[in-house]
Amino acid sequence: MKRLGLFFFVFFVFFSSAFSKNYEITNVNVDLLIEENGLVRVYEQLTYSFEGCYSEMYRYIPLYQSESIVFFDKASQSESVLRTGYDSNNVFQARVIFSEPLCDREEIVTYNYSLSNVVRKYDDASEINFRFWGDGWKSVNSLTARITFPENKIPENFWLKPFYGVSFSIVDFKNSKVITLRNIPENQWLEFRALFPIYEGEYYLAREGEIVDLTISEMSNQQNLNLLFFLISKMYFIFLIIPIFIAILVYFKYGVEPKVSYFKTYENEPPTKDSPAIVNALMKMGHGGVPNENGFIATIFDLIRKGYAKINTIKRVEKKFLGSTVKEDFVFYFKNSKQKLSSQEKKILEYLKSLSTNNKLAWSVFLNHVKSSSGALELSKIFEVWKSRVMTEASVDDYYVKKGNIILFVAMIVCALVSAGVFLFFEKSVYSYPAINVSPLFFLVVGICGFLLLLNLSIGPVIFGKRTKKGTLFYKQWSAFKKFIGDYSMIKKYPPESIKLWDYYLVYAIALGEAKTVLKAMKLMNIRTDFDPIVAHPSFYFAFHLAWASGMRSSSSSGFSGGFGGGGFGGGSGGGGGGAR
Repeated sequence: MKRLGLFFFVFFVFFSSAFSKNYEITNVNVDLLIEENGLVRVYEQLTYSFEGCYSEMYRYIPLYQSESIVFFDKASQSESVLRTGYDSNNVFQARVIFSEPLCDREEIVTYNYSLSNVVRKYDDASEINFRFWGDGWKSVNSLTARITFPENKIPENFWLKPFYGVSFSIVDFKNSKVITLRNIPENQWLEFRALFPIYEGEYYLAREGEIVDLTISEMSNQQNLNLLFFLISKMYFIFLIIPIFIAILVYFKYGVEPKVSYFKTYENEPPTKDSPAIVNALMKMGHGGVPNENGFIATIFDLIRKGYAKINTIKRVEKKFLGSTVKEDFVFYFKNSKQKLSSQEKKILEYLKSLSTNNKLAWSVFLNHVKSSSGALELSKIFEVWKSRVMTEASVDDYYVKKGNIILFVAMIVCALVSAGVFLFFEKSVYSYPAINVSPLFFLVVGICGFLLLLNLSIGPVIFGKRTKKGTLFYKQWSAFKKFIGDYSMIKKYPPESIKLWDYYLVYAIALGEAKTVLKAMKLMNIRTDFDPIVAHPSFYFAFHLAWASGMRSSSSSGFSGGFGGGGFGGGSGGGGGGAR
């Protein structure tokens, strides 16, 4: 057993070391000579540190259409072969293939090449825009670049990019500049741009027009943008805090509930004379005072309590292939009553009567109707009209202030749009630093705005909206009543004084989502009311919920379809990248 364990240990160590590969570029030296005839000679020396085994190094250089490499060579400490070529996108590619793999060691490789048509000659000056370190490399610890111009001709204007975010120094000599940079991140390119006197030569690219004033103005603007971009990327936490700060401000300004003098723990009777639908809506003011199915069902029960309907249990026979079964059914018997009805109550009564025959509606008939696609769609439409009427009747604005919700909604939309605008502005105006990327900042800010937007649409009304004093008192009173009817021991200790009050309790218990407790109390205390068939068969109440859910699902599936689903500084010649494999 020990030998087997030792074998697996050795096997694991061997293969983990065999397949573990990594390399670093510890040091880079670049010599760049601009000759009087316009040819640009580049000498690159790279020091690699290998962990694992590598069999080749590679280098690629993208070229503009007019540019070409007139010479390319390599040098290496180890024996190797050079292979070069161009791909379909005019990218020059070179491979240094070693005769034997290089394992766990340092290797120095040099690339020596010349470029034509990189220097552009205008009517008033010559210009070069060149990347001496491309964006296709890994990070590098230290880079030194010497840029030498034609003899005794110092550039009249010289710019280095990027000079924000990367540690650097520039030393001027007679006709050259030595740039030293430290800790260059992965995929970070470095380039310079210079204007110097006009020369004649076969390797210049002639261009018409004047360049000096335009370039100086352009570079001044670019440098200002670069600095602004750098500061924004470094102070990203301010942008992250802004939407959170707005949300907190909106909460304290528009979301803190007003104080009212009410201290009761329980209310053992309905505290106001509002209809169950109104109570259901106003107790859900966190969702804008919109009633739900509990309010709809409670209204049906209230119509029974008011004498507009009565429920009886009947027996019906269901014939089957091997016989028949007897099942209980419920029948609504509709009749007239002198009690006044509101618009929303009339809508439900008219709907139920429209499904009846001779003022009788069997529960099985209603259930089958709402299970059909047409019936479900009808129920959905009735429900939406009923909700609208309830909200109008409830005068929600007297109880609830939505200003905070609206302000936060608009603020988060503006926040996301401004973030997107800033992102697109910098993407178009500046060749962004790969090492200081604005994309994570953009997505973070938009993500926070989106989160606060969803929070506002879901539970935000409770946080960023608030009740008026009238609404707060209403909510506390009915919350105390809800707490009372939800506590079986309290109902048992302080039961309603009359049978009619039990009906009243049940209606509001349904509206407040506490029907279970009241039904249990009525059954155990042997209370007989107009709702006796329902108390005796409480499955009716839950069956209605199932019918409702079935109807709403059919409605949504039948009613909807579909699912939610270069020019300028930064466009210099040279660059590219490379590595080892």
